[in-house]
Amino acid sequence: MVSTFTRILALIALAAGANAQNPTIDLTKWTIEHINSSGTWTIDAPKLYCSFTNSTITDCSVLYSDFNVTQLEFRMSIQSVGDDDIVGFVLGWNPGDATNANSDYLLVDWKRATQNYGDWGTANAGLALSRVTGIPTPGVGGGPIDLWSHTGVCKELARGNQFGQKGWDFVTNYYFKVGPTRVHR
Repeated sequence: MVSTFTRILALIALAAGANAQNPTIDLTKWTIEHINSSGTWTIDAPKLYCSFTNSTITDCSVLYSDFNVTQLEFRMSIQSVGDDDIVGFVLGWNPGDATNANSDYLLVDWKRATQNYGDWGTANAGLALSRVTGIPTPGVGGGPIDLWSHTGVCKELARGNQFGQKGWDFVTNYYFKVGPTRVHR
């Protein structure tokens, strides 16, 4: 096994929606929800920083905010060396979505290299946007197959224009801007 599902969703989860404008961010008020297993989140609230360390190769969890946002800019820094698995964040996550058959949220994930693993199928390299509607199916090791391979309750909607087929790089900062879209006619 080259690599498995180390950091899928080693991320920031944001409840999308409401009208909050520039709220004061206190990461100590954010909530951890494990999709499976129990990876460790480290929060440095004064520096507005959090990180995820997995204890099992199939750990998958979400750290989500205590407020709703409509736009946000943030940095994701990938410090790992030696693994090529998925990192990302979710939008529209609601408390309890890990076990909610009616959950409906967006997943933005990024795989460093294409990989096939056990009964999970193939995770393609690159940045993707998917819609998750339900509870992901557990596979070998308990990891969520659907999030890995964008199958079952996870339907891929689009791939990134620039990074849709290109994996992330080690020890690199990436900047994301999430906000309302404008339709050009």
